[in-house]
Amino acid sequence: MTQPRTAAPQIIIQGFNDQSARTLPVATEDIPQHLPHFFTYAQKGPLTPQLVVGESLVDLYGAETFNFRGPFVNHNTVFMTEINAEGNAMFVQRFRPADAPDPASLLLAIELLPTLVPQYERTTTGAYKYNTNGELIETGTTVPGFIGQWVIAKSTEDFGEATQRVGTLVDGVTQSTIYPIMELRLPTFGSYGNNTGLRVWAPNIHDQNDPLDDELALEQSSYIFRLQFVERPDSKSSPVVKPTTSGLRYQEFAFNPKALNTRVESELFIDRVAPAAWTDESIGREAPFGDIKVYHQDLDAVLTALYGAERLLSGLPADPEAKFLINIFSAKDMSGNPYHSFVLKGAMDGAPELAETATYYALGGGDGTMSFAAFDEAVREQFLSFGDGDIHYRDMFRFPFSAFYDAGFSLDTKKAMCRVMGVRKDVHLALATQDITQPQNNLAEDSSMAIALRTAARLYPESVVYGTACCRAIVVGDSGYLIGSNYPYLVPGTLEIAKKRAKFAGASNGILKQKQAYDVNPNNLVGYLKGFKNTYRSDTIRNKDWAAGLIYAQSYGMKSDFFAAYQTVFDDDTSVLNDVITMEIAVELNKVCARVWRELTGNAQLTNQQFIERSNERINDYCRDRFAGRVVVEPRTYFSKEDEIRGFSWHCEIHLYASKAKTVAQATVVTHRLEDLRSAA
Repeated sequence: MTQPRTAAPQIIIQGFNDQSARTLPVATEDIPQHLPHFFTYAQKGPLTPQLVVGESLVDLYGAETFNFRGPFVNHNTVFMTEINAEGNAMFVQRFRPADAPDPASLLLAIELLPTLVPQYERTTTGAYKYNTNGELIETGTTVPGFIGQWVIAKSTEDFGEATQRVGTLVDGVTQSTIYPIMELRLPTFGSYGNNTGLRVWAPNIHDQNDPLDDELALEQSSYIFRLQFVERPDSKSSPVVKPTTSGLRYQEFAFNPKALNTRVESELFIDRVAPAAWTDESIGREAPFGDIKVYHQDLDAVLTALYGAERLLSGLPADPEAKFLINIFSAKDMSGNPYHSFVLKGAMDGAPELAETATYYALGGGDGTMSFAAFDEAVREQFLSFGDGDIHYRDMFRFPFSAFYDAGFSLDTKKAMCRVMGVRKDVHLALATQDITQPQNNLAEDSSMAIALRTAARLYPESVVYGTACCRAIVVGDSGYLIGSNYPYLVPGTLEIAKKRAKFAGASNGILKQKQAYDVNPNNLVGYLKGFKNTYRSDTIRNKDWAAGLIYAQSYGMKSDFFAAYQTVFDDDTSVLNDVITMEIAVELNKVCARVWRELTGNAQLTNQQFIERSNERINDYCRDRFAGRVVVEPRTYFSKEDEIRGFSWHCEIHLYASKAKTVAQATVVTHRLEDLRSAA
């Protein structure tokens, strides 16, 4: 701050003092209460769990992933498709088959042969002259230089490890050398990579649509090239340009590390603009080629040699950095005139040409062996190591999924899925009695599987502190075929539940839709699957299956079925924890507790009473109007004597009040004489 030093008349303007700014609240994430997680094979996409919904599901993993007749179909394909159709977000994690090759890649190398280069007559502008037959006119002289050609292939070495090698061009005893220049690799494996291509070219000042900015090029001592990525659905289709995140059809770049576009103050050095120009981490967008390696040492050797041979012949500046003005891609200067000492073989010689109209696709991509059996085994391995692998599934804030579905896996995989409940207290599980690779279960097989699955689930009790048995799992019987779909395979009854939950609890605002409550008629009718086989049970079997925790459909009418009740694997019919929707709400309340903890942890400015009030207030905020009026939630935050002594801990209880589902009716018809009704009146 400037202080007056004398009384001389003056005004000292101190600048603005802004008191209008406000602290923005932390943005809340839109997380539906029903947020399932699925493993899958896919056409493309990352190998880490991704939160997707709607178009982002197809954009990220490719439309072919959801082709029910295609190679990527698996147990979970129909689940993802049907849940996505309801606008319900989900986590998806792509699998890589054990025998899948590395991602497709492309190596651009230049082959150079030191030799004497013939000279031809030129116009005053530097262009070649032609005779009446359209042939170049030789001058009879030569200059020391290079004849070369581009070599485009998949590298035989590990990515980024290409080296110089002997070429095929020969001049007497001199043999050419192949220099690696640029290597590009797809972000993930898959045969889709073979349909991802690039175009790289050197514009000149005479290009009609978008000429080269030669003033900028000379200012930066750098030829300014252009890079474009394209994709095509298959080898028979035309490619489509993949724009940069700025919406540009191509990205300009230079090989000079110091190059800048001073017109707009933007980078030009290739290492800084590619693949960054196509990458947007905020929305999970990856560049078509996720890795780009420029072999600068080899490139420098090539540019230095070409510049040394061409400098005097073309009047290039006598500046060491002027080597970056060499157009390595088409051997022409900024006016489009051929160099004197550097000639590239082209299409007429059977060699690749790097031009705006030439597309080169990545090579070597493959999907590996995919089958239902292999997928089942891969899913089982994931669950057996759930929470202990490279992906930190225990991080409930990074991966806030709430549900897993058994899409008809083998019994061993079904049992392995139960581990989830031991790792995460904020996740529930839907198990199916049907193995979709086997014939449709009969009633006895459904009953037997229900017992086995309930037994497996109960190995993971809800609370050893309070002695609460497992309740965050359901077992769904029967199986059928998806109505109105070309999905050809058997699907388990869990898909019917998943669809109903997606309608009821799949909104991104986290609010349950009261009108879609799936335990209320007519929403409890079977509406998405057909061909249920086991809809009638005798009294003995019905009681046995209910005791085993089975959810099953039964006849509603002559042509319709319904779920008369939904239960968890909890062992007490009188508890609200045996009611499925109440269990789901209780799971959501575990997430609420975690959200409030992350807001309050480390806060040292609140008194104990203020802390209690803040905690209870935030819990109420997270619960208000979210549960379709089905429950009453009362938070109770308190400090025990031990908490007060420690000073750093607290207790939080959320009291959940819910109605008990009614499932048993005792009906009596009492008969009377008509005159008794009249006399009573």
